[in-house]
Amino acid sequence: MKIGYITQKSFTKDSETITYLSGSMQVLGIANMLEFTITESNSDNPNSPTYYIKLPRLKSNLASNIIIGSLWLRTSQSGNEYMSGYIDSPIFSGGRIEIICFKPYADDNPAILWNIIWEPAKKQKEQATTTPDLEMAQPKTTPKDLHSGVADDSIPF
Repeated sequence: MKIGYITQKSFTKDSETITYLSGSMQVLGIANMLEFTITESNSDNPNSPTYYIKLPRLKSNLASNIIIGSLWLRTSQSGNEYMSGYIDSPIFSGGRIEIICFKPYADDNPAILWNIIWEPAKKQKEQATTTPDLEMAQPKTTPKDLHSGVADDSIPF
């Protein structure tokens, strides 16, 4: 499912034009957009991400360059470039959302450099087969087990 896009933006500082990548992503299916910038990682480590996803520095934000995710540039078997990565946030189930970025289609807005696609978490078959064994080995905790033994009418709320 397409949930956002990445564009190139620019600004002028001291008569020099500075360009950067910027992204917008619809969060939780509501009108609010998560805005972020994307910067190169500049690392020699082949396993490090190609790009870091950062929150933009706002006047009200005392911390700068807060990294909320990463993207790795990859090449498909057919030779097409794409990026895969993640964004960390407590608003996502499990604290993370996996994303894939593809080049836009011909009929997309020409300003879009990459489309951001949500990649649902994949359930592992191994986890599904081992879960019943774990459940059988550990007794289930019931609300009664968590109760301290105090009479309900003595609780002040």
